[in-house]
Amino acid sequence: MRTAKINENFSDIDKALTTGIMNHYSQVINHALQIQSNSNIPVIAMGHLFMDNSRTLTDEGERSLYVGTAVRIGVDIFPEELSYIALGHLHSPQYIGRKNIRYSGSPIAMTFAEAEGKKSVSIIEFDGKNVKDIHEINVPVFQELKHISGTISELTSYINNYGASQKSIWLDVSYTGKEFISNLQEIINDCAKNYDNLEILGVHDESKKSPGISTPGIPPITLDDIKPETIFSNLMKDRGFAEDKQKIYMDMFIDIVRKIEEGSN
Repeated sequence: MRTAKINENFSDIDKALTTGIMNHYSQVINHALQIQSNSNIPVIAMGHLFMDNSRTLTDEGERSLYVGTAVRIGVDIFPEELSYIALGHLHSPQYIGRKNIRYSGSPIAMTFAEAEGKKSVSIIEFDGKNVKDIHEINVPVFQELKHISGTISELTSYINNYGASQKSIWLDVSYTGKEFISNLQEIINDCAKNYDNLEILGVHDESKKSPGISTPGIPPITLDDIKPETIFSNLMKDRGFAEDKQKIYMDMFIDIVRKIEEGSN
């Protein structure tokens, strides 16, 4: 058990955790290999770890992962003498460094980002202490998950097509159109309610999100760097407000901001 120390920074904590994990595995593995030296049985190590070069499925695809205090460990922690290393925690099945070091992955999709990935279990055959064969068996999909995105017409088309399939499908919906739709949730639910095989688990209005303003070589501009009037003006233009209406609303907005600032002083 590791306890915190005064004035430790994140680098110190990371190093201490990594060293502690490596020392623990070194002691356990050395003991196991000593026992194995008098027999021909395989030695299998297990770990709930984040390994270097491991990946996880996200909305943006596969990426390297480093989360919280779960430090990254290199494959050199596991000596070549080990027969097999079975790893857990990451949802995406994958080999790490060597063919006998593997994340089995989750047996079902845990997020919509994992919906298109295949789930499997590994069957390992040993010849004495050596791995004879490793093969995978795909896990059947018992509940389909689908993430759909697009304009309203595209989303309703997707929903109607999935509804006609008669398959039980859970949908995660992202609206990416440019037009602001105040009753987005209602439109999506009304379309899906025609199909008993569909269930909407989430509706997201991606139209409200705008990319950050940045130029190569220049630090990105944040909201703190932009005047509220500029943000409000850009918003009205994006939403297609008429110019005469923009002037009226801008005067109202400036008056509201002024009253807020006076009230906070």
